[in-house]
Amino acid sequence: MMKYLYSILIVLFAVYTFIGCSDDDEPDSSSTSTLEMNGVPIKVYSNTDGEWDSRDGFNLWVNGADVIIHNDGVYIQGKISRTDDDIRNNTLTINIGEDVTDRFSILLEYNHGDGYVTGWGRDNNAVSTYLSGNVKVKSIDKTKHILTLEFENLTYDSTNDDDMSVDEIVLTGTLAIPYKVIVE
Repeated sequence: MMKYLYSILIVLFAVYTFIGCSDDDEPDSSSTSTLEMNGVPIKVYSNTDGEWDSRDGFNLWVNGADVIIHNDGVYIQGKISRTDDDIRNNTLTINIGEDVTDRFSILLEYNHGDGYVTGWGRDNNAVSTYLSGNVKVKSIDKTKHILTLEFENLTYDSTNDDDMSVDEIVLTGTLAIPYKVIVE
């Protein structure tokens, strides 16, 4: 009897070992960010969140990331505004491959509150530090609720900020943003 009980335990142990080694623990490559600031990778330490809201646009936050000038981190906030058609139709249209630079705004601020860059798209009438580059929608996974933006040398002027030791901030790479839907 003891021999059979021992055999059953060995089989159960083997089954649980293989179940624990499944590949579902691997990170989802669609949600991997490769964002760089002035050629240095930005490591996200805490939440990256987004909100899809047809009444307001797509808002995003990176609440904690390393930064190239200060060691205390940087806060990133961005928004993809609605188009005129979106406003008329009370919708939010964002398409894979779309260049959203004209309706993208950003705030980069050091966590200690000094030093920041703000920018809007190239055709926005507001005061902006935008110089050049693009932001494109790389992918949208509506099942997992992940929107990935691709930054193509998106460049902002930081010369008016006394706390910045560089004249330009250049963003390259991708930023995967898990989001929740507020209003579809």
